[in-house]
Amino acid sequence: MTWARRFLPMPTSALMVDPGVAAQSPKGYSDRELKEIAATVPAIYDRIKEGATEKDFLDMRLSADPKDRQMGETYAHLFRDAPSSNPLAAAYDGTDLVVDKGNHRVRAAREVGVPVLPVWVSASSEAQLDRVEHACARRIEREGASAYRDAHLAHEKTIAFERNGPRERWLGEVRERDWHTPERER
Repeated sequence: MTWARRFLPMPTSALMVDPGVAAQSPKGYSDRELKEIAATVPAIYDRIKEGATEKDFLDMRLSADPKDRQMGETYAHLFRDAPSSNPLAAAYDGTDLVVDKGNHRVRAAREVGVPVLPVWVSASSEAQLDRVEHACARRIEREGASAYRDAHLAHEKTIAFERNGPRERWLGEVRERDWHTPERER
């Protein structure tokens, strides 16, 4: 069975981390470095709200400014769908959103108060994934972090349009033009 999968803004409070995961990151990041990376996510969402594009973030990786470099690297790892990225992932098990990839980063984000993280979320069906998305959207709103969710969704829509033109399927809606395209796999 293939699970449905979507890249969504998730409230950190909804993500269940594995308590059995070692305290130290296996990739060698210190606790301080993980917190610095996590603290960059709200700044990325703020830049997205200001109109920054994927290209802008990727260009930041070459900046002389260490904060811009950190932002570009964090974007490249968490927000891009590329072989070199290292996104967060969680699966809905019917009760909880269990983190599959990124337990240390989610813990660090919670510790520094990051309310929303970009996560590849999997569920056993599209309907279940829709329910998770809507429940998390309400939670983000209750937690006062709707601006991050709005920035994430607008950015994803822009990227989909840039990559697929006017025919993309995005979050269950078919973009209307002079034609109607068949549904495509994500």
